[in-house]
Order: sequence, then structure tokens, then C-alpha cells
Amino acid sequence: MPYAPPAVPVLVQSVEIDTTEFHGRPDVYADIKGRLSSNAAQLVDIKQSRGKGNLLMVEVNEQTPRGSTGTNKVPNPPFQTRVPLEVLGLMPGQKYLVDVNGFKTQFQMPVPECDEYFSATSHADLELPSY
Repeated sequence: MPYAPPAVPVLVQSVEIDTTEFHGRPDVYADIKGRLSSNAAQLVDIKQSRGKGNLLMVEVNEQTPRGSTGTNKVPNPPFQTRVPLEVLGLMPGQKYLVDVNGFKTQFQMPVPECDEYFSATSHADLELPSY
């Protein structure tokens, strides 16, 4: 198995946050664009952690296999990746700062919409199970 050098952070040029809702659960994604060090480099080891307060940290690394030089016809080739952010425990309506390799942006945690079934149904219509 060939030796692989340690992973290093990639150059991040932009981060856009996309918030959606899936069955009442918020889904938040970071769309990350940047440049690799060479066309032989590959994205590896995307890690997330929580900083102090409302800080979410994402680390995006690259690795170039040993002995792989690539053609370098495109110096610092661009990359794009979409990372689902771990939002469990985040407060709805709060603003959060996302730091991806030093590039910072913020988003507001979506407030979930009420369940349409319960908002359209009176509580008198609900039957309790009998035991």
C-alpha cells in the first residue's frame, strides 16, 4: 500500500448555505467552492465540529497520493462540494456562523412550520385509544 502524505486544508473561495425542510426536519447544506493545490489532489476528510457560542466549524482537506504529480495542465483546479451540516440541537430562528477553512458565512436556522394535519383538525375530533 503506497504511503499517503498527511491531508492539508484546501483553499476555500466561497460558501453558500442552503436550508430546506424534509418532513418537518430542517436540512442545512454548505455548498463549498475553492481550489485544489494540483490536479492530482483529491478531497478527503471533511470534518465538522462546534465552536463556542453559535459557531459551526467545517474542515475540508485534500491529499495528493505519493508519486502522483498529475499533468498540471490546469494549475489550482477548482472544486465544488456539498456538505450536510449537523444541525441537531440548534435553536430555530437563531443565527449561526459557519467557518469553512477560515472562510466565514452565516445563516439563520429555519423555524419549522406547524404540522398541517393538527392545525386543520380540532382536538375534539381526536379519539383516545381505549384499553
